[in-house]
Formats: sequence, structure tokens, C-alpha cells
Amino acid sequence: MKASAGKTTTDRGVKCSRKNDRIVISGMSGLFPEAGSVQEFANILYDKVNPVTSENNRWLYTPREIGPYSGKTPGLQYFDAQFFKVHERLGEKMDVMSRKLLEQSYQAIYDAGLSPQSLNGKNVAVYIGISVSETEITGFFDNSSKRGFGIMG
Repeated sequence: MKASAGKTTTDRGVKCSRKNDRIVISGMSGLFPEAGSVQEFANILYDKVNPVTSENNRWLYTPREIGPYSGKTPGLQYFDAQFFKVHERLGEKMDVMSRKLLEQSYQAIYDAGLSPQSLNGKNVAVYIGISVSETEITGFFDNSSKRGFGIMG
């Protein structure tokens, strides 16, 4: 790092206004086909296992937009609504991806060796990469949800 006249330049030429304006990736988490963590997915890839299959589809009704092959994430049926301070009925009915997003955000913070409470009032961000959810598509075509929580999450 080089400093000049209050400006700091990193080795890659990124200019920061202060020396403390750095980006640190300190924790990460993820869910992948047949893997509940980044490490489990790495093992699947290293072992050259194809986790995408046409077996045990989650959907009883399959819209044309969803193909017969899918990568299934384990543990989708589990969610601790009380831990995340989510109403129990909402936790049961909210989109699976929203539930897992809460869990994985917490896991990334935990992986960094921190607690969410220690981050209160701090200048911290969690960056999230997410894809379109089959739950959205299926939920759009499924008219059986009459409990009032179909859109939530």
C-alpha cells in the first residue's frame, strides 16, 4: 500500500480515502446441491460427483419452466423461526430461499468468528449472491395457499 496526501492506493490501484477503508472477506457460507456448506460442496467437486439428478423432485406440480433435473439442497424442511424472531406461521409458509438466506447470513457471520450482536452500530455489510427460486415459480402457479402468508418472505 502506498500513501500520499491523505489518499491510499492498494497494490491493485484501488484508491481509498483513508487507510482504514479496506474490504475484508472474513466469513463465508453457502448451500449447494447435496451440500450444506462450502466445504461439503468442495468435497463433491473434488470427488467428481454430479449432485444434479432427476430423482426425488420437490415439486408435485412441475411448470414447464422447471426442467426434470435439479440440484437439491439438504435440510430445506428445517428452520428455527424462534431463533430468527420470525412468527411461527410465517416461518412455516415463507419462501424456503428467504429462510435459508437468514440462516446462511448468520452462518457467514459465525464463520468470521463474530456474533451478530457484536456488529450492532458498526459499518458492516453482508454481500449475497442469489438465483431465481423455483419456489417463486411454483408458488405463482400454486393456488392452494389460503393461509395469508403465501407472498411473505
